[in-house]
Amino acid sequence: MKVKNIVKLSTLVVGMVMSVSSWATIGEIDEIVAYADIKSGDKFEKQWVKDVLGMDVSINYKEDTSGNDWDNLDGSIYGSDLKNAVSYFIVKFGNGKVDVFSHYLYKNVGDLKRAIIDLDLISGEKQFTIGRVSHFTGFDGDTPKTDVPEPATLVLMGLGLLGMSAARRKKA
Repeated sequence: MKVKNIVKLSTLVVGMVMSVSSWATIGEIDEIVAYADIKSGDKFEKQWVKDVLGMDVSINYKEDTSGNDWDNLDGSIYGSDLKNAVSYFIVKFGNGKVDVFSHYLYKNVGDLKRAIIDLDLISGEKQFTIGRVSHFTGFDGDTPKTDVPEPATLVLMGLGLLGMSAARRKKA
C-alpha cells in the first residue's frame, strides 16, 4: 500500500513540474521604459538610451530583424531569442502611416537572452503587426535583478509536501 501511495505522489509532483515548465515558455513580458520618434542609427539610439536611463550604456549588438524572427507566444505577445544577454533593448518599428512611435526602449526583466514584447501595449486598437519590426539593438547597463524561477519554488513546495506526508505516515 505504501509503495502505491508513493507512486501516486511522485506522479503528482512530476505533473506539477511539467505543467509549470509549460508556463515558462512565455516568460515575463519586458517592461517598456520609454518610446519616441528618433533618427535611426547607432549614434542617435545610443544617445537617446543614455539620456533616458541617465547612465552610460554600450551597444551589445544590433540585428536587422523582421516579423519572421519573432515567435507568437500568445495573441499579441511575441518573443525572440537574443544572441547575447542584454539589460536593455530597443525595438525599432518602420511605422509608415501607423500612428505609433518608431523606437521603444525595453528593460529586459526576465531571461536576459530573450526579448518578450506585447504589441497591444504599443498599438492599442490600431492595426499594427510584428512584421513592422525594422531592427533590434541590445544595450548593456545596469543588469536587472532576476527572481528565483517559479518552477523551482513549486518543486520545493512539492518536496515539502512529500516530506510532510512521509512524516505523517511514519507517525501512524
